[in-house]
Order: sequence, then structure tokens, then C-alpha cells
Amino acid sequence: MKPIKILLSIAVLLVLAFAGGVGWTYYDLNIRDRPWILSNAQREALHAETLAGFDAMSAGRYEEALAIWTARAEQNDPDAIYFIGRMHARGQGMDRDYDKARAYYERAATMDQPYALNALGFMHGSGKSVPVNPQTANEFYAKSAALGHSTAQFNLGYAYERGIGVPIDFKKSFRLYAQAAAQNHCLGTLALGRAYRSGRGVPEDDERALVLYERSVELGCDFWWSRYFLKWWG
Repeated sequence: MKPIKILLSIAVLLVLAFAGGVGWTYYDLNIRDRPWILSNAQREALHAETLAGFDAMSAGRYEEALAIWTARAEQNDPDAIYFIGRMHARGQGMDRDYDKARAYYERAATMDQPYALNALGFMHGSGKSVPVNPQTANEFYAKSAALGHSTAQFNLGYAYERGIGVPIDFKKSFRLYAQAAAQNHCLGTLALGRAYRSGRGVPEDDERALVLYERSVELGCDFWWSRYFLKWWG
């Protein structure tokens, strides 16, 4: 039975290697299209009215959220400006419009709003409203990552791991994945486990890799390859 497990593990690792992480790409949020739940620290960092707008948006009251954030945007609240851009990008209560989203993101980015910087990186990396330009995308990710945004840390780490707009550098990708994982970013945690498993940027450590795979599933990265590793290595 053990040889079969080894062969299957090799096959899965080959799929991961040649598929570029099974379709991983730049991400705007931790796991796109899942409900965005703010941590207590994130809620405390927002202006009370901006937070009220977020709660309205989360409840599907988009007109109310937009009205609150528009008033806050007139006072140059970078978080409110970012949230309006996000509504345009996702078509929440309005038609989806990436051009308008980018305009709001760019305005918020001038005030070093980390989510806006990451969102601009995503747009330049995926060709939303602008031509695909991985170098520009990485510049935005680097600025956002330096401000502590975990998704930007993951995105930049992925770029260094895969050589997207930058030379491959496994040590840099490992450091960035570790930073994202330290903030409970599930993709960052999963990628960190993959680094330990493959020995990219760090000595191989299967036990550490398994712990990180388990943690990534707890955080929401319940992907088929995560479940596979837990089944066969657990």
C-alpha cells in the first residue's frame, strides 16, 4: 500500500508543479467570493460611519452602504473610497464597472490604503480595466505588502515563486508566504506548507508542511489537494 501512496503523492505534486499551483492567480481578497468578515482589530480601525456602511453592505443593503460611504468619501476617508470602488468592481447594487472601480482605488491608493493598492495590483495583474502588466501589479503588491496586507504578501510571494514579472526567488516567496500565514491568510498558509514540502526557499520539512496544510483547511482553503495530502499523509 505504501508504494501506491508514494506514487499518488508524486503524481499530485507533478500536477501542482505543471499546473502552476492548480490555477492559483492573483487574489483581490483572501478567498474571493466568500463573505468578508472583519476582525475586531479591523473593525476598530474603521471610522464608525464607515463601519456602519460595511455592516449595511454585508447585509445586502447596498444603497444604504453607498450613501454612507459617499458622505465619508467627501471627507477623504480612504477606507470609504476603497469600499465604493469595491462595490463597482463587484457590481453590488449597481452594474459592474471596472473603470469606475479603478478610479476609486487609485484615489484611495494615494492615501496608502492597503486594500486599494492590492486591488490595483490585481487589476494590473489580471487585465481588469487596464492591459495586463505584471511588473506594475507587483509594484502595487509590494506597497500593499509593506503596509501589512496579507493578501498582497501572498500575491507578491506567488509572483516570486512563479517568476511573474520578477525573477524567481524562492527565499523571497517563502518570507512573504510566512508573513501572510502569520496573519492567518489561508492561501499564504497553504503556500507556506507547499514551500516546506518542496524545499523551496527553506529546508524540506514534511511534518511542518502537514501542520500548515491542516491549518490552511481550518482557515478555509479546503481544496481537493489539501484534502488529499491530509488523507494520505495524516
